[in-house]
Amino acid sequence: MKKITLLLVLAIAFSCENKNKNKEEEKKDILEEKVEEKKPEKFVIELTMRMDNSDGFRLFANGVFINNNRTMNINITEQISKSDNFETVTLDLPESIRPDYEVGIALGSKEEKTIEFQQAKISYGDIEFLVSPDKMEEYFYFSKDINYNAENGTIKTQKVNGRHDPIMYLRKNVVDKFNL
Repeated sequence: MKKITLLLVLAIAFSCENKNKNKEEEKKDILEEKVEEKKPEKFVIELTMRMDNSDGFRLFANGVFINNNRTMNINITEQISKSDNFETVTLDLPESIRPDYEVGIALGSKEEKTIEFQQAKISYGDIEFLVSPDKMEEYFYFSKDINYNAENGTIKTQKVNGRHDPIMYLRKNVVDKFNL
C-alpha cells in the first residue's frame, strides 16, 4: 500500500512539474512573439531607384517638437552612387524622432540628374505606405527644379534661375498620419 501511495505521489509531482515547464515555455514564446511584432519607432523613407549621377541626398525634418514648446530642424545626409540597376536607398531619422511639420528629400545640387523610381516606402513604427511611381504625386510634391513623369517614374532635375536645388516634399496630410 505504501508503495502504491509513493508511486502516486511521484507521478503527480512529475506531472505538475512538466505542466509548469510547459507553461513557462509558452510564456517565453509569447513574450518573444510580442518583442518581434513591435517595430522600432523610427521614421524611414526607402527609395528603390537608379540614378545617372552620384550626389548627396539630404533627408530633413523641420519644426520637430522636442518639449517645452521647443522645436528643432534635423538634417541627415547620405551619399548616393550612380547606378545602372535599381537599388534601395534608406533615409531615416534617429529613433523616436517623429516628424511634425515639414519633411523633404533634397536630391543633391552638384549637377542635373535623372532618377528613375521603382517604389518608395514611407514608415514610422507600424504605419507604412508603399508608393508606386504613378502614385508618387499623392505623397510628395516637387520643387520647381524637378520635372516628374508619373508614367515612367522619372525625375529630371534642372537649374532654375541659375540655381539647382531639387527637393521632394512629403505632403502635409501624409506627415499628419504619423501623428495620430
